[in-house]
Amino acid sequence: MATQAYLEAIEQIGYKTESAATPIEMDISPRPGKRIAIKSYGFSCGATATSVYAMQSLGSATLTTAVASNATTGFIGTGEFQTTNNALASSDYIAVELDDGTYQFTTVATGTYDDFSISDALTDSVAAGNKMFGFGLYSDTGHQYIEALTASTHFTRDSDGALVAATAKGTPMKIWHANDAAVAGSVDYIAVTWLNK
Repeated sequence: MATQAYLEAIEQIGYKTESAATPIEMDISPRPGKRIAIKSYGFSCGATATSVYAMQSLGSATLTTAVASNATTGFIGTGEFQTTNNALASSDYIAVELDDGTYQFTTVATGTYDDFSISDALTDSVAAGNKMFGFGLYSDTGHQYIEALTASTHFTRDSDGALVAATAKGTPMKIWHANDAAVAGSVDYIAVTWLNK
């Protein structure tokens, strides 16, 4: 007998903007055994047409050694944790599991999966064995194009199911609004729910 998919625990994430021509990023942390599903969203566009993407995890690995809180160096993965044709590199987005159970989203400053540094200091310690997820860049293969935004317009979409879903259970997601305009746009809200399959 087939397992039924169900939605649970709707979480509203909203409003965020950045200076004109600065991307707007919304980070959605994973939940064990659940798959992220976006059931509604609202985006605003500045003075120039732009685009919004759902960045999927391109793979994961675990840390081989512990890293202290406030550190930016000493990250060593158990293996390449992005797709083989898109190896981890500077400026790639990643999410690191902290010891307090939350995830820190940041970018790679320098290095490759077996010895890299990050752009933002850790807000908590990270134990050996904690997970890391790689996203690459918004333009990499594997991400979902969500919406083309017309200049000076507000867009909303809603679904009883899911407009966009993560590719697997237990993986994070990033919403990336290019915001490449002379006047700033915004992510007005995102309604996230969780799928059991």
